[in-house]
Amino acid sequence: MVFTGFPNNESGAMAAPGFSETNAFVAVLEQKSFTRAAKQLGLSPPRVSELIRGLEESLGVRLVERTTRSVAATAAGERLLARLRPVLDEYEAALDSLNDLRANPLEHCA
Repeated sequence: MVFTGFPNNESGAMAAPGFSETNAFVAVLEQKSFTRAAKQLGLSPPRVSELIRGLEESLGVRLVERTTRSVAATAAGERLLARLRPVLDEYEAALDSLNDLRANPLEHCA
């Protein structure tokens, strides 16, 4: 299978998902709740829902099954979560690795 890019948005440019959307997606599935994910992210539940909907639209596939009582990943959502979780963990570790530099910011300036 050849990847041909993301579906075009209204302006004709490719609509690649952003960090906010992917982070919200991971939070929703790990928390199994839009409300708990929103609280974790410091966002409103409707905003988290918008981010997930936007991610699904930009990728052209449903990622999350929603009912009034539960949230679960679709097969596509499970596949994406399995690939994103390590990337987000590495991103967080990269930022955390700067903690010692923040303790003495002037010491590390060139």
